[in-house]
Amino acid sequence: MFLPLTKTRSLLVAGTLAIGLVNHGYSAEPICEKAPHQHTHSDQHLTPPLLRGIELSNAQKAQLKTILEAATPSEPDAPPAPSSAVQQLITAKSFDRSRAAAIIQTQQSAMAEHQLQRWALEQQIYQLLTAEQQLIAQQNLARPHPPAPH
Repeated sequence: MFLPLTKTRSLLVAGTLAIGLVNHGYSAEPICEKAPHQHTHSDQHLTPPLLRGIELSNAQKAQLKTILEAATPSEPDAPPAPSSAVQQLITAKSFDRSRAAAIIQTQQSAMAEHQLQRWALEQQIYQLLTAEQQLIAQQNLARPHPPAPH
């Protein structure tokens, strides 16, 4: 069942993941010291594609942390309850196509807003990079990236 994405929920998820990245340090070095040539599956997803291979200075890390904290809600809301609208749609005696389309439109609007916020955040992160780092980031963005695991 699909849950409607709320702005707060989207920011909470993005912020939680982002703060974890800052705490990890965006290091270009592998986490595992025993086998530096091997990366675990989770290592690949700790650093966003924009910053792969870029070593940030301490000042940049501090700026990044400030940007991410500003994008993260201060108090998380309670997790949303399963969508009663979807439950009603599924359990109804007949399928209401227009109601289903309205639910989908609401979900798509929330997803679009989430993507807009993500791109704005990535643009702010890009701006704190040096010219050399921006070139690496541009190369990173030009490469295809595998989808994140679910």
